[in-house]
Amino acid sequence: MIGQLDEEELVNQLLKGGAGSTHGPAPPIPRLCIRPYQWRSECLHGYAEDGDATSFPQAIYLAASFDRRLIYNVSLATAFEARAKYNYYVKTGQYEDHKGIHCFSPVVNIMRHPLWGRTQETLGEDPFLTGALSNAFVRGLSGFPLHGRISYEDKHLYLTAASCKHFAVHDGPENIPVSRLSFEANVSVADIKAWKFPGMLRF
Repeated sequence: MIGQLDEEELVNQLLKGGAGSTHGPAPPIPRLCIRPYQWRSECLHGYAEDGDATSFPQAIYLAASFDRRLIYNVSLATAFEARAKYNYYVKTGQYEDHKGIHCFSPVVNIMRHPLWGRTQETLGEDPFLTGALSNAFVRGLSGFPLHGRISYEDKHLYLTAASCKHFAVHDGPENIPVSRLSFEANVSVADIKAWKFPGMLRF
């Protein structure tokens, strides 16, 4: 399908739909039966950014349980609510921010300092545990079984699209003394291998 988009359509699909309410949804392409789509949604502790939905505890508290089944059940419940609300939004023509099923969750960055401004969004300070819980989180959001191989049929029946965040070495600082979007991240190879990648390599 991508090959059928012209350059302007492709740019608009990439430019819009995920950059906040000021940019609006990705525009429809009627000739390809593509509807408008807002792919910026948050499912970190429920699909509660827009209207009524279950709000679960923050990820750091869920992770304190050390319970993959609990994480899976929370994310699966979130996925069902997200899918139900999304179906309603599509039916009623609502394509604003936080009305899609592309979930920017879970956070797989490792919590390295308790004063980091996004500590509560992480699954803790242990790379192995973060990887194991993130795997359960993604399986739940996707609607896949918690254990075992994911079948070819399962891969075509996503409840939501989980998007692990953020890039490795994204975990700080939070605008002190400079923005996390512009500071120079000087990280050793050993640090990357020991802390940054293990949580991201469990998928």
